[in-house]
Amino acid sequence: AALAAPLAHAGSFGGEKFVSTDPTVGAQFPEIAYYNGVIHVVFVGFPSGSPGGQAYYSRSTAATGTFSAPVSLSAGISSTVDRVHVTAGPNGVVVGWDSDGTTGAIYSRRSTDGGLTWQAGQLVAGAEGDGLYHRLTHLFTDSSGFVHMAYYTNADNAGVSGMVHHRMSCDAGATWPTDTAVNTQALDGELDNEQPRIAQAGAG
Repeated sequence: AALAAPLAHAGSFGGEKFVSTDPTVGAQFPEIAYYNGVIHVVFVGFPSGSPGGQAYYSRSTAATGTFSAPVSLSAGISSTVDRVHVTAGPNGVVVGWDSDGTTGAIYSRRSTDGGLTWQAGQLVAGAEGDGLYHRLTHLFTDSSGFVHMAYYTNADNAGVSGMVHHRMSCDAGATWPTDTAVNTQALDGELDNEQPRIAQAGAG
């Protein structure tokens, strides 16, 4: 007779924790990263008086389960935020965002002390107001601590169609070398992957 597979247990879950504590700001598109006992959460909030969303960050130690007051990492860097992403690893925490889904650029900030303090923001790809888009879709830290960025842009062919691009930072977001075009299709829809993601084989 066939034997039934043993039941898989997901473990127990504690009560939910409020990260975005200001109801006047709201929260959309949350993302989470974990490394070395610290939980990092980012989301897009909409503070009063802002022309659009802003990239907010909060942290928690796994032992306490309480989160720090959210801070805007995009304030003074870009006036709006479309999506925000976070990754963490042995060389630091990196937060990135794109400012607009149709005409935006990509920015990033890094922390080398687990999210307690943040270095100045930097423009990584694109330019505001040039009529082209750069949509950040994933940040990933590999087993060597290198940070990878995947994004979708129509800058390759003067706005005709979007292509997948990749950048890798060997110093946890301090510098971002020239990117690489992953696909080079001439027409949009031939390889229409607007949400590129990154993974590492055998890194389990």
